[in-house]
Amino acid sequence: ENDPLAAVAAIEVVRSEIDKLTAEDLERDLRCVFMVAGDGSSEEFRTNVGRELFFCAHHAIHHNSLIKVVATELGVGDLCPP
Repeated sequence: ENDPLAAVAAIEVVRSEIDKLTAEDLERDLRCVFMVAGDGSSEEFRTNVGRELFFCAHHAIHHNSLIKVVATELGVGDLCPP
């Protein structure tokens, strides 16, 4: 996204939708299929909405941490929140 205001607006829409989820919604079963190799082979596993949202949050924290590391190496780490 090149427009920070549009990105913030999109995040707010997602946050609003997540806030509407009930405990029952979070427990809803899902079937995930992931491509695991360049040849297109895939694996399937069962999960649920809550687990996948947790993974997304954890993965975002991981990426934010990597951004902080790179910013620090470039001498601008103090611009990142702790």
